[in-house]
Amino acid sequence: MHFKPETETRLNELASTSSRPTDDLVEDAMAGYLAEVAEMRQTLDGRYDDIKSGRVKPIDGEEFFESLRRAEEQYGAERRAPPIADDNSGVGGRGSVDKVQLLGVYLLTY
Repeated sequence: MHFKPETETRLNELASTSSRPTDDLVEDAMAGYLAEVAEMRQTLDGRYDDIKSGRVKPIDGEEFFESLRRAEEQYGAERRAPPIADDNSGVGGRGSVDKVQLLGVYLLTY
């Protein structure tokens, strides 16, 4: 394979520090890359099939980010408010949800 000089230098440095042949490093990198591409393709195909079949409804990107912004504002307001009695629904009894959880719910929904 032909690489840019910078890439070849980095590959040779990694081979030297890891005591592995450059061919092995390239093979591992390509195998990982191809597996990742195949997984992404499968995910995208599944999402496309979900939309095409009507199982999920696509939403406008701007609409999604606006709803995320509103949720962040609400979350921020809840965090600034004094805690209420614990109702076993989350930190401070407010049922707090962080951004990662919110995005996770969105991704599972769509």
